[in-house]
Amino acid sequence: MIVLGRKNYLHFGSDAGGERAAVIYTLIGSCKLGGIDPQAYQTES
Repeated sequence: MIVLGRKNYLHFGSDAGGERAAVIYTLIGSCKLGGIDPQAYQTES
C-alpha cells in the first residue's frame, strides 16, 4: 500500500493533511496487527 501511494502522498495539500493520513494509516496498521477488522473498528460507536 505504501509503495502504491508514494506519489499520491505528495498531493495531500498541506502538512495537516499528511498528518491526518499518517494517523489513519497507523490506526489501520495497528488494527491489522491486532487481528481486528479496521472498517468495523472505525464504524463502531
